[in-house]
Amino acid sequence: MLSQARTAIGIAPVQGSSSDTVVSIQQKQPKTAPQHKDKLGRLIQLEDFVAYPQNNGLRVGKITKLNNKMVKILDITKPSKHRPSEYNKYPQDVVKLEASDMTWYILKNS
Repeated sequence: MLSQARTAIGIAPVQGSSSDTVVSIQQKQPKTAPQHKDKLGRLIQLEDFVAYPQNNGLRVGKITKLNNKMVKILDITKPSKHRPSEYNKYPQDVVKLEASDMTWYILKNS
């Protein structure tokens, strides 16, 4: 019964020894990054540039973190002390921007 309880919580006996004396703890598998898709069904990854809705407008940002349900976006427009620089958005609310789109945006707004 003791060995069943140890197995249930992830402790396995070491081979070649009694299950009541020597035990080793099994290592957990590392978490995998969640897979998110944008409004058009394209895969979103870290460091991608996206367009997202904010305050009845459209903003441009960069993906900084992938959470289980949402993505964290860093706003790349001009900073303001009245609004935060990072937002959590659902992946289906954003559209991934290609490199050529971002090149024109940076050239136009710099």
